[in-house]
Amino acid sequence: AVDEAIALGLVVVTESPDQFEFDHDLVRRSVEERVSASRRAVFHLRAAEVRETHHGADAQVVFHLREAGPLCASDRLGSAAAQAALRAIDQGAVDQARSLLEVATSHVTPDSREEAHLCATAAAIAAAEGRYDDAL
Repeated sequence: AVDEAIALGLVVVTESPDQFEFDHDLVRRSVEERVSASRRAVFHLRAAEVRETHHGADAQVVFHLREAGPLCASDRLGSAAAQAALRAIDQGAVDQARSLLEVATSHVTPDSREEAHLCATAAAIAAAEGRYDDAL
């Protein structure tokens, strides 16, 4: 189906051969309207898995995991969001890192091993913003 969509010009291959985009937002919306919510959730989960395998956890992975809804375990989403936040800090995207940290903190079980990781991420964001006292 993807090959047919590419041939028709509805879907384009991005720089990464495993990543596709709709040619136009109207095409994307039309496809979304025709696909059931449960099937869309499966697609998003699969997209997250493929992207994470090839690119590691990033904001796009977190987006797809969130869109997968109940198919994605909350701790998995929290962990991916925390990793993506650190990656965003490394790329200088502090606002994005802060948003990803919010996702992470709302999806990690209290007292889990991820809590220390989240504290470190929050400290890294504070340091990136020049709030060194808060980073300690």
